[in-house]
Amino acid sequence: EDVAMALDAYAALGETPGEAMLAALGRRVEEVAPSMGARDLADTLNAYGRLGCRPSEASLARAGERLAKVAFRMNARNTSSVINAFATLAWQPSDELLAILGKRAEQVAPRMSSEDVALVLIAYAKLWRQHEVDLMSAMQGGKDMLADGGANVLGAYATVWKLNQLKEAEQSLLGALARRATDLYPHMPATEIASTLDAYALLGRRPTDLMLSAAGERLEEVAADMRAHDVARTLNAFAKFDRRPGKALLAVLERRLGEVVEDLGPQDVAQSFEAFEWLQKLPDDGLLRALAFKAQHVAGGMAADDVAGLLRALAALHLAPSAALLQALERRALNVSVAMNTQDIADAFGAYAAFGRIPAAPLLGLLERRAEQVGPSMDATSVTTVLDSYMKLGQQPGGSLLAVLGKRAEEAAPEMTAHEVARVIIAYATLWEKVGKSLLASLSGPGANRSGSAQAIQLALMEQLGRSLLAALSTRVEKVAPNMSPKHVADTFEAYAKLSEAPEDLVLQAMVQRLREVVSQMSAADVARTVDAYAKLRDLETKRQQQELRHHRGSS
Repeated sequence: EDVAMALDAYAALGETPGEAMLAALGRRVEEVAPSMGARDLADTLNAYGRLGCRPSEASLARAGERLAKVAFRMNARNTSSVINAFATLAWQPSDELLAILGKRAEQVAPRMSSEDVALVLIAYAKLWRQHEVDLMSAMQGGKDMLADGGANVLGAYATVWKLNQLKEAEQSLLGALARRATDLYPHMPATEIASTLDAYALLGRRPTDLMLSAAGERLEEVAADMRAHDVARTLNAFAKFDRRPGKALLAVLERRLGEVVEDLGPQDVAQSFEAFEWLQKLPDDGLLRALAFKAQHVAGGMAADDVAGLLRALAALHLAPSAALLQALERRALNVSVAMNTQDIADAFGAYAAFGRIPAAPLLGLLERRAEQVGPSMDATSVTTVLDSYMKLGQQPGGSLLAVLGKRAEEAAPEMTAHEVARVIIAYATLWEKVGKSLLASLSGPGANRSGSAQAIQLALMEQLGRSLLAALSTRVEKVAPNMSPKHVADTFEAYAKLSEAPEDLVLQAMVQRLREVVSQMSAADVARTVDAYAKLRDLETKRQQQELRHHRGSS
């Protein structure tokens, strides 16, 4: 109790204890933690959270052990304080302790205040997201799943089971908190409503319609009290829920956003643009100018996903960024490209393709390097976007990047839509044409004697990768051909012609059947491309048959 009071006093005064005092208090926490009651533990951890000072690992371990034993005695405020402290201190509890705290939060939810509900939801969302990442990383960490008598396989199954158990517990907790939040919304402050919605967005969960309706009604009443961060994350949450706010609510949120635009932070600006992207509407001219101006000035503080998301939103809204804004975003992208994930890379390339602008050379080099690193884990949509963007920009990717994207496209082909298959096959054909010509030129150009062998090997490898990709895409073309648009059909025929590869009979039959169905809807340009490609493919087939005949006669 004395330790908790001492820490709480420092927190109340807004002062941070000196290192010696923090160390002494930490040692004392470690000593007395085994005998602490639920309230003392909650007060101690809450004080550390308010101070922003993380205790030693030994102190945290002792406190965690004790929490697991006394959590069932914690009241609503204690529970919310502890869970919030974990998130504030970036202290990831064990899966057992997280489950215990979640269960206790569920039990006391009916007695929570609006502040407690908001604290628990947003803190639990942050903890759960990190916990899920840690569990999946642990499952994927073993390089040889059959080593040690298959121990890694058993460990992976155990991890999946544990993750499913925790998800079931999470659903139960969210249900209890949702019911309590819905009861409290009629009198809940704006910031706490925004926190509850933000938590669901972070968890990737959609609240019930009843909960969203109650939140929306209250937000219409208190929108004038919303802080800039609250407006941005509320708009972002509705976008993540795929739920369009009512006309009246959207109007008050837009109006409030205009009033607080000067106070928006880097993430807030990006989320605001992304929300309008999802809404498929442009803000009024005044708000749009203010948001763009603010984006230019806060770009230096944006995270990787903020930069990429903002670029994607501008492109989707058909907004060409000013030179100043684009320069600010490019400067930031240079610093954060190393942290970009597959979605960020795809968003960045896709945006530049939509702008019709090639990224500055230093940025293009970094994006290409990062694309090589994350390419093996791209989904079908991301790899399609990157390949398509290079084609639209008329740029030639490095041979190694093209190989990475080609291999990944081959792996992802079975999940591709008709649109994705058509875009990948025409993009790869176009890009391979450029890379192939470059490699062939290097074989006959200056210095060919010194590097010819390496270039020849690279060309052979690229050709093999191309054949493997084409085989996988052809299998998919046969299945999705009935869903191809007129342009998809033209692109696919043209791609085979560019690659000088006639499709297998069943693939060609599927494409010709779809061509008959959509030819009346084709543009003049698509008709011309298709006729030209079909003629080339017929010539290829004729030559193939002639070669087979000559080979047969020679054998005879």
